[in-house]
Amino acid sequence: MTTGRLGQQAAPPNAAYAGQVVNFPDPVRASRHPRGVRMDGNGHPVLSPYARAAAEIADPPPGFGIDELRLTDYVSANAAMAASGHDLWDTIPAVATPHGWTWHHVPGGRRMELVPVEVKALLRHHGGLAGTDVDQDRRGTRPLQETRPAHFRLPKGAGAVTEQQVQGVEEDLGYRLPGAYRSFLKAAGGSAPVGAALDAELGLLVDQPFFTVRDEAAMNDLVYVNKCLRDHFTKDYLGVAFVQGGILAVKVRGQDVGSVWFCPYDDARDQDGWSVQERVERLLLPCG
Repeated sequence: MTTGRLGQQAAPPNAAYAGQVVNFPDPVRASRHPRGVRMDGNGHPVLSPYARAAAEIADPPPGFGIDELRLTDYVSANAAMAASGHDLWDTIPAVATPHGWTWHHVPGGRRMELVPVEVKALLRHHGGLAGTDVDQDRRGTRPLQETRPAHFRLPKGAGAVTEQQVQGVEEDLGYRLPGAYRSFLKAAGGSAPVGAALDAELGLLVDQPFFTVRDEAAMNDLVYVNKCLRDHFTKDYLGVAFVQGGILAVKVRGQDVGSVWFCPYDDARDQDGWSVQERVERLLLPCG
């Protein structure tokens, strides 16, 4: 999106906005968040004005990889908030994040702030994860002691999304949705895993509702939200859900249609000057 260098190292993504305010380009978020997001002098977003909660997390033990750190931090922050009696955790499991919210690692320390998912997704950026002293190239976490399938609680009666609505989405997008995702959208669009789901292979905490089909512009509408994610994906990919630490997407064009990919936020591999195509090729991680 932008170009630039800070010192002798590759600049963080969107570093050219350093010292400026970035406004939300779409009408839904612009009306909700007219202040936009201020970027500090190093090109990092300052999300503190949007924070509903904050947690200080202990330093990681030696030998941790980035996926282990990400998952451990989110679970620890959620558990700390639940133990403190925070009202957002009144009705959800202690390890899960409230719907509509995500954790942001503040640069320069181990502070985490709970911010709206739609604010965190404004633009590619570096925060506290990219600068943490862990193995940024080591993928995966330690195997879970016990694994169980994740479940979605489906709406009673008719499916979540009708065939007519799906066809309308496909007309807007210009292609037919991959079969498995198409079936999932009709059955469980707008639903979240019961409690929370963990993917140990990439350290993913999946605890947010998947996108659905709405009759009006909204940040959980599949077509609308993907118009807001063009800093993250080319049109070969369709974002399907926010997760803690990034976005899940389905490949909808080209080879491997129907495959599932993870686009991590706050990724040390990311840098300024890359096109969206380069980011997709270099940063997306296969997860299904």
